[in-house]
Amino acid sequence: MLDSLRAYWPSLNGRVDLVDLVWLRIIAVTEPALYRWIEEYLTAYAALAAGRVHISEAERTALAKRMDDALAAEGLDWKRMQFELERHLPGLNFHNFNQGKEERLFSKAQRGAHAQDFERARLASPSHSRLYFALVEPPDSVTDTDVAELLEAANGGMNDVAALFLRLSDKRGDAGATKAERLLDQLAIFDEEIVQGWPVEALTLGLVNVADELAKDDAGDDWGYPRVWYLADALLKHLSRVLPEQRGKDLVERLFAKGLSLGFISHLLRNETFSHGFYGDRPNASDAITDRATFDTVRSIMVRRYAAGGLHRILAERNAITILYAWSQAGGRDEVVKAVAERTAEDGAFVELMLKICSTSVSSPAATRPSMLLFHILTNRLFAAEHRSPNAQEFLRRHAAEAFSPGPEAVIVGTYMGEVDWPLEEHSSALDRYFEERVRKSGLHAPRILEAAAILALSERVRSGDDPDGARRLIARAVEADPANQALRGFKREWSPEMTVSWRALLLPARSAPDLKEAGGDA
Repeated sequence: MLDSLRAYWPSLNGRVDLVDLVWLRIIAVTEPALYRWIEEYLTAYAALAAGRVHISEAERTALAKRMDDALAAEGLDWKRMQFELERHLPGLNFHNFNQGKEERLFSKAQRGAHAQDFERARLASPSHSRLYFALVEPPDSVTDTDVAELLEAANGGMNDVAALFLRLSDKRGDAGATKAERLLDQLAIFDEEIVQGWPVEALTLGLVNVADELAKDDAGDDWGYPRVWYLADALLKHLSRVLPEQRGKDLVERLFAKGLSLGFISHLLRNETFSHGFYGDRPNASDAITDRATFDTVRSIMVRRYAAGGLHRILAERNAITILYAWSQAGGRDEVVKAVAERTAEDGAFVELMLKICSTSVSSPAATRPSMLLFHILTNRLFAAEHRSPNAQEFLRRHAAEAFSPGPEAVIVGTYMGEVDWPLEEHSSALDRYFEERVRKSGLHAPRILEAAAILALSERVRSGDDPDGARRLIARAVEADPANQALRGFKREWSPEMTVSWRALLLPARSAPDLKEAGGDA
């Protein structure tokens, strides 16, 4: 054991807690099965603390069973070891009141315990646990040096803080969290007397100014909001509770008046709007970062900011839909309606607006663009030229290539409009993707006759490529897609490789193929 300590201590001296290190090295030498389980548990705990993974009940139960197995392999058991393990490992709970549920692992400790673990570089600290095993810190770990560097940057001004957070966002750990996120999480646990001595104003404004940039590569949670926003929100709530009252109010007003990340600020405003009951029917003042008087002030500030920037400024933002909701819910609904109505006087402009919102909104991913484009093109095709949207031909010219690029929507609409001319492999892949999407409730569900048409269109291309067996399999697949279609069932029985597979003649014999090039015009 002493040899093990001699090997580790030179690299870890001053970077970890000595008591934890000695305990862990004793476990490594005398109880290797338990040591391996501890490493597995701490890795999972660090990922959970990063907010990038979810531990299901099944996973928690399986990990607990592996703990029991590891203890048994060393002649130990939970009853004998629970207090010792709890002294060194995070999230352990030996007060199991629900006998039908595994609750020994991943329990939520008091925030104060997290702060102490971090300050002492304990094994239980997610920012330090990897050091005890690998001798090196993970890319996203946070130390006292990082906190000191942030405070030094804050003394230099908000621009230095913004630059530091952007640098830290490039360092990402195994669980997907960035060092910037880890640092924000850590800042929210510092005690009142420590925080009050910080240059809070520069620190928070620097953070708010880059909050949208920090979130640009984050797909977000189930509500579409990136984790870094939640962490920044938690930090601001912590500061509002520990700062002197007037200093906290002045800080909040300045963030809303001067902050550059309009998406994040609008996210904060919406939270305040709901928390104070100004909008919605479930007020919860304890969740707010302001009192009601300060909220009324910042609400007025933001409504003026939105109106001054106008709809054009908002649509340039990635989080346009969040901003529009914030403007409307904060009391600017009439202005929003008027601005949108003026911008969408023509149908083409309305679709353009919808496309812009879909492509810039966190909660409406850019993947919805093909559906919107194809909807506009197809609906204009259903009417004579005099009834089509103004400038429909120009809209088609600008967006046809994107709309009919290989994808699950385009393989259906493109088949009907005769616009599928992709390489055979991409055609087949797009059709497979359609049926993969179809099994989900939220997936595209075309009429069965169009599904069969898309399959038959592919079968003709396969037949023309001298693969009659492949074409035959696809014809059978088309029958499975539309089993009640008697004409299709008869075609399957009679088909031979010499026969052209014309889905339109077979399924829609009374209709000719639409001419896409006549899809628009103002005639």
